[in-house]
Amino acid sequence: MNIHKFFRKRLNFWKEKRMKTEDLLILIIIILLLGSAIHMERMDLYCPQGPDTVDRSLCRDGNGKGLFQTLPRKEDSLSETVQKISRLADAITGRVKWRVSFIGAVLTAFLLNLLLFSEIDWRRLGVTIIIEFLAFYLLLSFYDVHYFEHISRNLHHSAQHITNLTRGSY
Repeated sequence: MNIHKFFRKRLNFWKEKRMKTEDLLILIIIILLLGSAIHMERMDLYCPQGPDTVDRSLCRDGNGKGLFQTLPRKEDSLSETVQKISRLADAITGRVKWRVSFIGAVLTAFLLNLLLFSEIDWRRLGVTIIIEFLAFYLLLSFYDVHYFEHISRNLHHSAQHITNLTRGSY
């Protein structure tokens, strides 16, 4: 089968039949949630205060909510460096899992429905998104609890240990 005909057949759903009101509602909800999730995720990844960032000139790669001013500088004191390590430890577990899960679920559900079925059924797509969202969310939560929480906790303990060593608490 020609790839052009394959996609044209699947993406011409609006020409072959009229969308029902329920299908249109599902599509609108998916688009609004996806747009909101992508916008918020980009703001958290690139802007220091996330969506609350007033000065958008600060928004760039590596300057997001969890990373803002955490790179050690030569003039930083030991306590400032320890605080930066602690903030980075918080950033490891401070991810918003539902947004990443939803974005991944929408993309994979759309691709699966596009490749496996001859036309897009919006109800089936909605159910697929919910199932995939739960799968992604549970997977991310599992790794947060059983892996990233331990990294964060160990970094916090290491930072506290460095502080205690410098104060002579041991």
